[in-house]
Amino acid sequence: MKTNSQPTKVYLFASVLRSDMKSRPFMQRVKATSEKEARRQLASNYVLSFAGVIPGDRRYDNSFLSQA
Repeated sequence: MKTNSQPTKVYLFASVLRSDMKSRPFMQRVKATSEKEARRQLASNYVLSFAGVIPGDRRYDNSFLSQA
């Protein structure tokens, strides 16, 4: 069984739907091992602005995360 050696983090982005550029920005949260990977998960549907990163260890409740 192969394990991922990089820790997963929660990346936060202010985002706007690409299909509705006049909509208000809203926050997106996504689990990933790097910012590049997190952006890759969301960039096809959203214009993104980096807002922060939270360590994704077991101390945090990640049940609030959106599934992209």
